[in-house]
Parts: sequence; C-alpha cells; structure tokens
Amino acid sequence: DTIANALKPNHASLKFYSIDGSQEALALGVASYSQPMREMAAACVEALKKQQALGSKWRAGQLRFKGKVVSQ
Repeated sequence: DTIANALKPNHASLKFYSIDGSQEALALGVASYSQPMREMAAACVEALKKQQALGSKWRAGQLRFKGKVVSQ
C-alpha cells in the first residue's frame, strides 16, 4: 500500500493493486486482495503438528485459501 499510495495521486490513469489494502489505499481507488490470514495461520500450525508427529513419514502438501478482491 505504501508504494501504491505514493504513486496513485500522480498516476491516476494507472490501475494499482495491493494485498490486504488499507482504508487509505481503498480511498485512492487501489484494488486489494484480502487474504484469510487467520485460517492460513491455523493451517500452518496444524501442518507443523502433523510434521512433528509423523517425523520422516510426513510429506509436504498444498492448501489453497480463497481470499477476496476488495475495492471501493
């Protein structure tokens, strides 16, 4: 947001995007992608617990979390 907030006023014709945008960025028209941080953190903790419990039998995997586009 810091970079987008600084650039947007002087480059109004360009589209700016950020992650987890601030209210200031939204007011400037910067579109943002909100991430489900709580769910992501909980999944990390669970993965670490499984890794600890399984030891060398543990295998990495992928989890995907759906966020949402936030714009004014």
